[in-house]
Amino acid sequence: MTTPRAALRPVLVLLAFFALCASLLPAAPAEATQRSLKEAEARRFRAMVTNDLEALKLILDDELVYTHTNGRIDDKESFLANLESGAVRYRKIELRGMDSVFWAGEAGMVTGKAILHVEAGERQLTLPVRFTSVYRLGEDRAWHLLGWQSTVIPEAPAQKMEQEEPAAEEGGAGDPDTDTDNTAAGGERG
Repeated sequence: MTTPRAALRPVLVLLAFFALCASLLPAAPAEATQRSLKEAEARRFRAMVTNDLEALKLILDDELVYTHTNGRIDDKESFLANLESGAVRYRKIELRGMDSVFWAGEAGMVTGKAILHVEAGERQLTLPVRFTSVYRLGEDRAWHLLGWQSTVIPEAPAQKMEQEEPAAEEGGAGDPDTDTDNTAAGGERG
């Protein structure tokens, strides 16, 4: 005759197995969601560099708020119009890392660093930026860019001081932090 304790052993093993499986289940969707947000961001960067307006129309949310490094804001229509007209061309986007990927339900956020090589009018700009992208999960179950904010990453303080000291001695250039014509201080789009 089996004791009640021995009879419970298979049930306890089975319960432990199900508890272990249940604890692993959230990890798979979490990894898949992180991966899908990173892929959406990479697809968008590729479409911007190749000037693939049809792909961008699908990726950009209809309620897009795209804030450039100079503070200028585009909506979906004006952003696409600038690319279509050639007023702005993204020649290359070097992704330097996605620092974090978060999501809550149908909203996701990606932060990271990149170097944007942009042609704006006659100017060729290289903008090292820190960015935040906000995505919304659409009815098509794909991520759509809802918001973008980028900030130019300033030079390291030690390098900046070395460059400023000779200029101050020579009575040269103005302060790069207040100089209104300084594109590295965020005077252009990104």
